[in-house]
Order: sequence, then structure tokens, then C-alpha cells
Amino acid sequence: MLAFRHGREEEFGPEEEALPPVAIDAQRLLDQRLHEICGSLASGAPRWRAQALSGVVSYRIGAIDWMVIAGVECEHPSGVAGAYQPASQELFITEPGACWSVRAGNRKQLETRQYRSLERAVLCLGDGVASAVNAQREAIYAMSSQVMLRRSVAPSLGLCLLALGEIDLFVDTRLTAAEACVLGLLVRRAGGVITDWNGSTPDKGQIVASANETLHQRALEVLGWKSGGTEQIHPQLLQ
Repeated sequence: MLAFRHGREEEFGPEEEALPPVAIDAQRLLDQRLHEICGSLASGAPRWRAQALSGVVSYRIGAIDWMVIAGVECEHPSGVAGAYQPASQELFITEPGACWSVRAGNRKQLETRQYRSLERAVLCLGDGVASAVNAQREAIYAMSSQVMLRRSVAPSLGLCLLALGEIDLFVDTRLTAAEACVLGLLVRRAGGVITDWNGSTPDKGQIVASANETLHQRALEVLGWKSGGTEQIHPQLLQ
């Protein structure tokens, strides 16, 4: 669920009425926190780039990993981004020169881990991989078979866990444009790398995020995509 806003604040529109009250409250809390930060930026009045709710369907079936995300000028060095998980009441924020999380009043700097081998890596898969087909599914299988541990999470939470230093890799096939824009900034400021499966700047859809550049290059190799964009089957799958 995505709404673009430029120049001034606008209402979300009729889709907001369909959201559960707790989601609307979380959305407003994050809005307020980012406005407080943006008010101190030298660049002047903020222009909202995108805001989205991630995993509202998960909320309705009782899952606890959905989040609210928002961002301001995420494509620029002065960008600010945030994410909030109502279940844990954990807030993730990045602004120029800072990247942190807050939970139960405790503030922690966001910093990715430095494991450089797949054998020691913890991999999270987004819920989009459930619909992966053919070479996509085979590439994900190849990746999963080489890591130390694998788990599945909602995309926004997976990228926040990467920035927090609790996992090493995140792979998905259906990331939204808002998640790529807003949470991509959070991951990069925490020291991580995020691209599409071809190694290019992510827009939406297929993405891979890693804790560091060395691990990222290894992940791209295993996923089996050349930098030019030609799909390949990983050699392991041909044996």
C-alpha cells in the first residue's frame, strides 16, 4: 500500500479507512517522529517521498512482523527514513550522519555484521519468495543450502534486522518500491549493501541485501545472475 506525496502533506485517501486502528496509530506516530527530525534539517521544509504500510494482511491473520515505514527524500544525501513495529514498539530511524533503533527507551546504533562467508551467514527470505518460479526458485534454493541458518519474515522487518546486525542476508522477489526506497537508505547507512539480483540499484521486485560488500558479491554469484542482467543457472544446480 503506497502513497506518494510531494511538496506538502496530503491525506492517504480512502484506503486509510480500511486499515486497522493500530496501523493508523503507528503510521501517525512515525510521521510525527520524522517531522521532528526533518524540522532540524538545513535543507528546509521536507518533501515527503513515499510512505507505505508493510504487511497489513499479516496483521489481519495474526502475524506480528508487519511494520509501518516512511521516508523523506530517501534518494538524496539529506534523506531521512524510519520504520516502526507496533508489536515490539521498536523504532528504526536514519538521518544524515546517524542510524539507530529505539526499544523500551534504549537507543542502539544500527550497524551491520561483518561475517564474510555464506557458511556463517543467517539468511532471511521475504514472503515474496513463496511465489518464485523456475530459475528464481532454484537460485533461492542454492542460496539457502549454503548458509548457516534460514528464516522467513516480512520484507520490512527483514531489512531492519539486517541493519540491526541480527542477520547477514535478505532476499526477496516482490519488494515494493517504497520498501526499496525507504529501507534501502536505512540498510546503506548501517553499512550494508542492497541491489537487485543483477547488482544494480533496486527499484522493486527482486532484491538482495547483505551486511557487507564481500558477502554481497558472494550472494550475487550464488543467485546466479551476471552483472549484465542475463539469467544463469548456478553451476551447483547442473550437477
